[in-house]
Amino acid sequence: MNKFFSNNTRSEERLGHISQEYTDSRNSSKVSNPFLNILWFACHFCFYLIQQVAEIFAPLFLVIGIIWKLLPAITSSLIAIISSSDPQTGELVKHGGNLIPHSIMIAGHGLTAGKLIFDGVLLIMLTALCATVTVYLGRKL
Repeated sequence: MNKFFSNNTRSEERLGHISQEYTDSRNSSKVSNPFLNILWFACHFCFYLIQQVAEIFAPLFLVIGIIWKLLPAITSSLIAIISSSDPQTGELVKHGGNLIPHSIMIAGHGLTAGKLIFDGVLLIMLTALCATVTVYLGRKL
């Protein structure tokens, strides 16, 4: 019985020694290459910055785009409800509903509700891509 336990302890010592050597060699290769560390820091900074900016603007673009897309439908239903009860007030609301623009030009770029929604979805995809690349680079470097 003692023989069994002593062999088991020796094999555990051997495995512990081998795993310690493997861990030491992996850690020394990661720490010893400063170029890879600098590359990792730069990539992580860039991708994390892009991710943070995209996380701020994606919901903003989506909400503004969806509200802008729904606003003409809401005003037309209000016009129908109000016109049936009071035609004069219905004309005023109709005039106010016509003031909602279909597109806006800002610094030479045309913005529409659909484009804002699309840009919001693209920013969400960019956020996911940056997070994936950061995790991948963290494992490789």
